[in-house]
Amino acid sequence: SVLVVHGPQTSTCAIEMVPILNRAPGGPLPMLSAGPSYLGLTRSGPGVGRDEPQKYFPTGQRSFLRIGPADDAQGAAAALYAKEEGARRVFVLNDGEPYGFGVAEAFRLAAEGIGLSVEGTGRWDPKARELGALADRVRRAGADTVYLGGYQFDNGPRLVKQLRETLGPEAQIIAPDAWNNLAVVEGAGAAAEGFSPTIAVLPNDELPAAGRDFAAEFEDRFGARPCCYSVHTAQATHLMLDAIADSG
Repeated sequence: SVLVVHGPQTSTCAIEMVPILNRAPGGPLPMLSAGPSYLGLTRSGPGVGRDEPQKYFPTGQRSFLRIGPADDAQGAAAALYAKEEGARRVFVLNDGEPYGFGVAEAFRLAAEGIGLSVEGTGRWDPKARELGALADRVRRAGADTVYLGGYQFDNGPRLVKQLRETLGPEAQIIAPDAWNNLAVVEGAGAAAEGFSPTIAVLPNDELPAAGRDFAAEFEDRFGARPCCYSVHTAQATHLMLDAIADSG
């Protein structure tokens, strides 16, 4: 019998999976993950729909747990980072997905709260072959920093390349954790230089002792440091196994 579902790693997948598992025969099937950071999966806040998170739990019983921070924290952290790196005027874009819009809204509100000037907001077309007009709009607004709320596979490399060519090498381009992979570099080439993705996890050297031990063992076994959500995914596994063991 299935007792618990581990995963998925993306918010869009979780949005589809959670209500299905919540209606499982015999009662909600719990899902535990590190990666899905969309705020609306657990509570209201920036960019969250009016019927969220209630619509994900049709039985009325919560059945989803994440162990990483939600996107209101990640968006705010990105705004603080942008200001520390010299941002004064920002432009906020999203890909139209709930995750992308939510984290973009979190960034926008935080940016306004810390004194940055939000020069505009907008959406990029994940299927567009030409993004020059959007990049020109950002340039005309006078923004020195652009935040890209969304997924990199939604035309992200092309957007980064167009923004860099239009805004020049000094402009900051920042995006959330869905951009933490090599596809941006492979797709945008040299235009990805200076691009900054964030991720809502602690660096390995700042983990508690047990986490540092796991990271060291991981590196010894696989010849590479654990990246992204690897340590947190392992922690989620421990949580599930401990809960099963304690259940009798």
